[in-house]
Amino acid sequence: LTCMSSVINQDDIVYQVEKILELKDIEPDQREPMIDAIIAEIPGLCKLGVFSLEVIPDNQKPLSTRFVLKIKRKADGSYDKHKARLVVRGFLAKLGVDFYATYS
Repeated sequence: LTCMSSVINQDDIVYQVEKILELKDIEPDQREPMIDAIIAEIPGLCKLGVFSLEVIPDNQKPLSTRFVLKIKRKADGSYDKHKARLVVRGFLAKLGVDFYATYS
């Protein structure tokens, strides 16, 4: 299964907000915009082809991920947008098994 598949669309993805640990340190009035940023991140990754939804075999363990949440500001310091990035906890990845190249 991939995100690009017609079988899966954004409405099929269940967001369990209470399980997103990064939201616990966010001010209550900022949580809703951050959740919207998180929801927008996954389809964006799917569209770029860098993320897919997969069935994990019983003998394998997925790499853990976390969200990096930021409030972006314009040059004058005024609010621009809320930004969420999904990152793999790379220190757990093994070259040649979990990835074959890195990009920056």
